Amino acid sequence: MKTLYMFKGDLHPPIKAALEYPDGSIVNLEGCTVRFQLVEVKTNITVLDETANVLEPAGDGIVQYNWKTGETDLDKQEYKGRFAVTFADSKTQTFPRKDSFHIFFNEKEGV
Repeated sequence: MKTLYMFKGDLHPPIKAALEYPDGSIVNLEGCTVRFQLVEVKTNITVLDETANVLEPAGDGIVQYNWKTGETDLDKQEYKGRFAVTFADSKTQTFPRKDSFHIFFNEKEGV
């Protein structure tokens, strides 16, 4: 499991991931749309569901989500990040499949 610690309100770093199938092969994102989803672990509620960028070349399976103002102004909780891919045939799959990555937003001290 990968963990990212950010301060509440910060917009960097963006979330960047190389999407892979469980066997380790790269997901070809040609013709796909991808959404970044942020889910509160405690309640399992999706608090963010926004379009992510597929980086070129799409065959490399790399996606990135750039935070927008207000999206990281979240309570100090544990969140899971994931990417939901809609393939050209309209079928969907969510990544990562086995090892979630977690994000914690901490209060800035002394501000």
